[in-house]
Amino acid sequence: MDRPVERISVPPHTPRPLPSRLRFELTSALLSNSTIPDIQSTLYQTSQDAGWIDAVRERAKQLISSGQATSSHEVIGLLVKEARESSDNQPNIQGGLRRQTHGSISQAAKGPANQKISVRFPEEAVSKGREVVRNALEDFVDVGDS
Repeated sequence: MDRPVERISVPPHTPRPLPSRLRFELTSALLSNSTIPDIQSTLYQTSQDAGWIDAVRERAKQLISSGQATSSHEVIGLLVKEARESSDNQPNIQGGLRRQTHGSISQAAKGPANQKISVRFPEEAVSKGREVVRNALEDFVDVGDS
């Protein structure tokens, strides 16, 4: 049974934790329809299109073959660290492997074998994911422009 929708207003970039009732309402809104699968699909497709999945795979191979990592735990730890450092140092630069129109990884985009591949998550994927969430919540929440 659907209950009446009570619209709430949330300023963009709220710097404090959301009240528990508001957090519950937002979670319920996201779980009540196909929003979570839509977010997953959007993030997967846009990151794949940007070559990020291939970049992460290639960088993981580099870490293992160079001996910098010997376990999956070490690989994941190094990838997360590199992605965070890349985001801190290069806020609007998208690195990593690029896909050619036929879908294979461009050899030229890899650079020399010893060159570190960027594993920064694509801004386009973040933007599209944000858009999916915003669209799903717009019936429940007034969100200011970000």
